[in-house]
Amino acid sequence: MLIASPIGGHIAACKWADPVVSLDMDDFSIGLENTNQLIALGAQSPLGQAAQAYRTLTGIDDWYVPSINEIKNVLHTNRAVLPAGHEYFTPAAINWASTRYGNGAYVLNSSGVTTTVASQATNSYVSRLVRRIHRSEWVADEV
Repeated sequence: MLIASPIGGHIAACKWADPVVSLDMDDFSIGLENTNQLIALGAQSPLGQAAQAYRTLTGIDDWYVPSINEIKNVLHTNRAVLPAGHEYFTPAAINWASTRYGNGAYVLNSSGVTTTVASQATNSYVSRLVRRIHRSEWVADEV
């Protein structure tokens, strides 16, 4: 299962990397590995620094920027079953994915349908972090 950071806990608009990086972050399915590589870049990756800051803030070290496939094939595909307040996509937001493509990185519109590639170093977008957990770890919110 994937769980998303709270809607209010999204990463503010920032660049993916500056200058452009060409590390092996083009895996379409492994957002955690991609994010760890972004974090290792330090100041070169504002997105990686923001992800690390959220990990530090929460005390949980496996939050990550989801890959393009995780966003499209897990979060978007299962959006109808998410309870209110746990939606991944927020109105009018363009979200970075952790998947690199050439000198760019994938982004998705707020509906999770339109995928494009944006420049790593010139565009600033938001991101919601996710964690991969086992079903047995899930505890529903109190009502």
